[in-house]
Amino acid sequence: MKTVLMIAEKPSLAQSLAKILARGNIRQRKGLSSACAVYEYEDVFLNQPAKFKFTSVCGHVMSLDFIPKYNNWDKVDPAELFSAPTEKREANSKLQIPKFLHSEARNCDYLVLWLDCDKEGENICFEVINCVRDAMKPPLNRHEQTIFRARFSAITEKDIKQAMKQLVEPNENESLSVDARQELDLRIGCAFTRFQTKFFQNKYGNLDSALISYGPCQTPTLGFCVERHDRIASFKPEPYYVLSVKVTTASQKTLTLDWDRIRIFDNEVANIFYQMVKQKTEAIVTNVTKKEKAKQRPLALNTVELMRVASSGLNMGPHHAMSIAEKLYTQGYISYPRTETTSYPENFDIRGILQLQSKSSEWGKDVQDLLSGTMIRPRKGHDAGDHPPITPMKLATRSELDADSWKIYDYVSRHFIATVAPDMKYIQTVISFQIGEETFTCSGKTLVDPGYTKVMSWQALSVEETLPDLKKEDALTVSEVKLLEKQTSPPDYLTEAELITLMEKHGIGTDASIPVHINNICQRNYVTVTSGRKLVPTPLGIVLVHGYHKIDPDLVLPNMRSAVEKQLNLIALGKENFESVLQHTLTVFRLKFQYFVLNIAGMDELFEASFSPLSESGKPLSRCGKCRRYMKLIATKPCRLHCPTCDETFTVPQSGNIRIYKELKCPLDDFELLYYTAGVKGKSYTFCPYCYNNPPFRDMRKLFGCNSCTHPTCPHSLQSNGVSNCSMCEGGILVLDAGSAPKWKLCCNRCDNIIRLFEDATKISVDEDTCKDCGSQLVTAEYKKEKTKFGGNITEATGTTTAVFLGISVAFEGLWRQKLITLIHIYGIGGRTLIWINDFLRKRRIRVRYNGRLSRYTDVFAGVPQGTVLSPLLFLFYINDIHPNFDNEAKAACYADDIAIWHTNIGINNSERDLQKSLNGTIASNFTCELRAILEALNMYKASSTSEQAKGLVIFCDSKAALQAILKGGSSITQEIISNLQDLIKTCTLQWIPTHVAIAGNENADKLAKEARNLNINDYNVSIQDAKAITKSKLREKSIPTKHLICNINADRSTTKTIARLRTNNHRGMEIDKEGRRVYRNCDNCTDTQLTPCHIFECPAMSVNLREMVVFPSLIDRYEDSIKQIAEAVIRTHGCI
Repeated sequence: MKTVLMIAEKPSLAQSLAKILARGNIRQRKGLSSACAVYEYEDVFLNQPAKFKFTSVCGHVMSLDFIPKYNNWDKVDPAELFSAPTEKREANSKLQIPKFLHSEARNCDYLVLWLDCDKEGENICFEVINCVRDAMKPPLNRHEQTIFRARFSAITEKDIKQAMKQLVEPNENESLSVDARQELDLRIGCAFTRFQTKFFQNKYGNLDSALISYGPCQTPTLGFCVERHDRIASFKPEPYYVLSVKVTTASQKTLTLDWDRIRIFDNEVANIFYQMVKQKTEAIVTNVTKKEKAKQRPLALNTVELMRVASSGLNMGPHHAMSIAEKLYTQGYISYPRTETTSYPENFDIRGILQLQSKSSEWGKDVQDLLSGTMIRPRKGHDAGDHPPITPMKLATRSELDADSWKIYDYVSRHFIATVAPDMKYIQTVISFQIGEETFTCSGKTLVDPGYTKVMSWQALSVEETLPDLKKEDALTVSEVKLLEKQTSPPDYLTEAELITLMEKHGIGTDASIPVHINNICQRNYVTVTSGRKLVPTPLGIVLVHGYHKIDPDLVLPNMRSAVEKQLNLIALGKENFESVLQHTLTVFRLKFQYFVLNIAGMDELFEASFSPLSESGKPLSRCGKCRRYMKLIATKPCRLHCPTCDETFTVPQSGNIRIYKELKCPLDDFELLYYTAGVKGKSYTFCPYCYNNPPFRDMRKLFGCNSCTHPTCPHSLQSNGVSNCSMCEGGILVLDAGSAPKWKLCCNRCDNIIRLFEDATKISVDEDTCKDCGSQLVTAEYKKEKTKFGGNITEATGTTTAVFLGISVAFEGLWRQKLITLIHIYGIGGRTLIWINDFLRKRRIRVRYNGRLSRYTDVFAGVPQGTVLSPLLFLFYINDIHPNFDNEAKAACYADDIAIWHTNIGINNSERDLQKSLNGTIASNFTCELRAILEALNMYKASSTSEQAKGLVIFCDSKAALQAILKGGSSITQEIISNLQDLIKTCTLQWIPTHVAIAGNENADKLAKEARNLNINDYNVSIQDAKAITKSKLREKSIPTKHLICNINADRSTTKTIARLRTNNHRGMEIDKEGRRVYRNCDNCTDTQLTPCHIFECPAMSVNLREMVVFPSLIDRYEDSIKQIAEAVIRTHGCI
C-alpha cells in the first residue's frame, strides 16, 4: 500500500482538512513536534489504495538570516550586509519542524501540499519539499510525479474534495519571488537599520525607541502619515463668508437654502451681497427638477476593502482584523481572506451560499426575499487571477463566535448578500430660487427602494428630506438672512482606512503585508493610533521622514518600492530572472546607502533640533571607572548608561529596575557596581557596567552579570557565590543573590529558576567547604536571636538546601468534589455562586474511541472539567491545606498540579530526611480518596442496624499515606475523621493491607497491582501509586545522589496510571488500554468472548458503583461477603485480625 504525506499550513487547518477527506474514519497521534498532530486514515490515491498521513507546519519552516559572523553589530560594517552570505535557519527551533517533517516523510511515496494558496504559501511549499525530499521513497520511474499541490479557496467539503481531484504542481516562480523579497528586505532593512540605530542612539537620549528601523515598505508607509502631518502643520486658516437664508412656505414650513456662490473670501463683497438679499422679502421658484437616482451595491469583497471597513467601521486595526479573518477561514466560516479579486467567477455558486444564509436569524428574511425573485447579477469587478472574493462559507450565530470574530463574520456575510441585492433607489428633488439677483437651491431625497441597504443599514439614507410640492413662479417669504463668518480647516490626520487606500494605490505592500507594515510603524513608536483610528506621527517618525527627504527622497517616496514590487511580480509570472532582479535592486540600494552614510549630517541636524543629546539626558546614577565622574541612566528605550565626560554609552539590562549597589566597585575596572531586579518575583543580580559590555574573561559571555563572572577572588563573582548546579536547565548554576536580603534567594545564572530560603536572616554567606554527599557549597546563615530558625538559642549554622519538584499526576481527575465544595464554603463563598460551582462539577459523562469504536458513556464522579479556566482555580482551593503538613522548616510553592518543596539543614542527610518527612505528609494530604472512604465507612457503621451489637470496628485501607495523614492531622478531612473516631464508644482499628485483595469487581485491579509492585511493600515509606506524585525532573548527580527520597514503583508510568484510574473509577484516557499493552484472552468477570480494547469500560463486573455506596449506607449489607473475604485475607497475611 502506498503512503501519502499531506501537509497543511496550521495544525487546526490540518485537523479540519483531514476530517473532511477521511469522512470521520480517522486516527490521531502525536508527532515529534509538540505543536503538530498527525491524522491517519486509509483511502484511494491515484486509483490505488493508500495510507494517508495528514499533518502541518506552523507557518514558515525556515527563515533567512546572515551567517552568525555578520550578526555582531559592533564588528560588522553595515555596508557589508549587501553582499554578506546568508543562510536558511529554522523559523522556530523549539518546534523542530524540519526534523518532524523528515521523520514523517520516511518511506512515503507521495507528498501533497495544502499550504495557503498565495505566494507565501507557495514559498512554504518549497521549504517543506526541501525538508522531506531525501526521506521519501524514490519513484520507480524517475519521470513519475510524486509531489503535488492542492489549490483551494475555502474549507468546505465541496472545495476540498474538488481540490483533491485536481492536484497540480507547486509554482516555483511564485516561491522565488518571495525569496527575492525576503532577501531584499533583509539586506536593505538591516543595513540602514543598524547604521542609523547606532548613529543616533549613541548621540541622543530621549528617542524612546529600542530600534530605529528602516524598511523598503515600512518607510514609505510612514511617509504617507508624515506628509499628511506636514499639510496640517503648514496649514493657515483663512476666513470666508456664507449667506444663510431661510424661507417659509404658505403652509408655514421652513426651508434652508444653499447659496450658489457657496462662499466669498472678501468681507466687503460678502456684505454687499448680504445687503442686497436682506432687502428682499420674497424668494421666487425658478425651477423644480426631480430625478430618480441609485446608490450602487458594493463590489465583491477583497482583502483591502475588508481591512478598510474593519478600521473605519468596526474599530479594529488591520493587523488584528486579518488575524481574526484567518481564524474564521481555518474554522471554515469564510473563504480565503487574502485576495485582490472583486469579481465572482462565472461558475461561482452564489445561490447555494444564499440558501445557507437564508436560515440566519439576523438576515435570513432578507435573503429569502432575494431567493424569491429580487436577486440580481453582481457587478463586474476586477479579476486579479488569485482567489475568489471573500464570502461566508457556513452559517454562524452570535453565540458560536467571540465578539470580534462575530463582527468580521457579520460584515462579510452582509457584504456578500448586498452584492446580489438591488441598488438603493431614491428620488432627488432640487428647487431653485431667485432672491433679487442671487440664486439659491434647496434639495431633498425620497426613498423609493432600499435595495441592498436593508442588509447594510449603515449605508441607507440617514434622513429622508421630503420637500413641499412647489411649482415654478411660486413665491415664498424670506424669513431669515444671515452672513456667517467661518474659517477654512486643515485636513485631518490619516485614518488607517485612508492609509490602506494610499498603499494600495501606490503599490506599497500586498494584501497580505499591508497590515504588517502598518503594525510595524506603530510598534516602532513612529506613529500612534488615536481615537477614530487616526495615525498621528511621533517626533521620531517626523524627523526620520524629513531626514530621508533631505538626503534622498527616493528612500521614503513610494515610487521606488512600487517599481521593486512590479519586478517581483514579474518573477512570479516567470517573465524575469530571479538573480538579475535581485542583483539590480541591491546595486541601486547599495549606492543609495553609501550616499546616505556620507550625508547623514543632514538628518543629524534635524535630530539635534528635536532631541536632547545623551550628555543632557537621564539622571546621575554611578561613577565611571575611567574619569570618576557620574554616569547618567537613560530610562527611555533602550535603557542605557552614558558617561558625558568620556562620551561612552553602556548597555544595561532591560525591563527592570536598576540601582547602585552599596557603592561597591568592580576590582577589575573600578566602575561602581549596579543591582538589577525584575520585580519581587523576578530575577535579580549585580553587574559591572563595563564588564557587562566587555567581558573580562573568555568563558564569560557578553551582557551577563557578576553571577557569571569567573573572577577567582571578587566577592561578587560566581566563584564566591555559586552554590550548586541548577536542576531546571543545562549548564546553569544557582547563585546566592546577596542583594535580596532579608528575603534571600538563589537565582540561576542562565534560566529563571529561583529558590527562596533563610527569610529574615541577617547574613548569608557561601562557604569554601562543600557537601561530601552532593558536592554543593555549604551555606552559612546568621539570624538575630528572636528570629532564629535553628531552634534553641542557635543563631548561626551552615547547611545544605535540598529541593524536590513534584507533579501530581492525574491531579485534576482524582479530585474529591464534595471536599472542594466544603472548602469553598469554608472560605466564604456561598449562595448562588456555590450552587453554580456545584452544578458545574456534576453530571459529567465520558466515553472513549478506539479504532473507530466508541465505548458506552461512563459517569464521572471525581475531578474538575478539563480545558476550562475555572478548573485550575478550583484546584488551588483544593490543595490549599497542603501546608499544615509541612514542618516549619520546609518551604513550598504550589501551582495547581505542580509543587516545589525544599528544606535546609546541616548536611544533606539531615536535609534529605526532613524533606522526606514533609513530602510524606504532603502526599498523604493530597491523596484524599482513601481518606474519604474511611470517613464514609465510619458513617456507614454508625448508620447500620448492627452497630449496637458489634464489639468493635476494623477499617481496612490499602494506603499507608492515608493512615499517616490521620496520625498527623492538619487537613480538614483528617480532622473530621479524628472527630468521628472520638465519638465512637467502641474500639476502632485502622488496618493497612497491601492492595484491593479479593474485593468483588476489582480482580483486574488486583492483578495489575500485584504485577506492578514489589510484594515486599513494607520497604516503602509512601506508596507511589497511592499518592501518584512523581518527580518533575531528576536533580543532578552533583546536587543530590541517587537515594530513596521519593519511593519508586517497579512499573512504567502508564501501568501506574492504570492502577490509579481503576481504583478511583476514573477512565478518562485510552492510556489505560492501548493495543499491545494488555492482551485479553477471555474476561474473568463476565461471559463476553468477543473482547475488544474497549471492554474494560463495558464489563458490568468492573462497574462497582461507588456513588451508590456513598449515598445509600444500607447497601453495606450487599458487600458483607466481600468484607468477610478481606478479613480472611488479612488473617492469612498477618495471622490475626
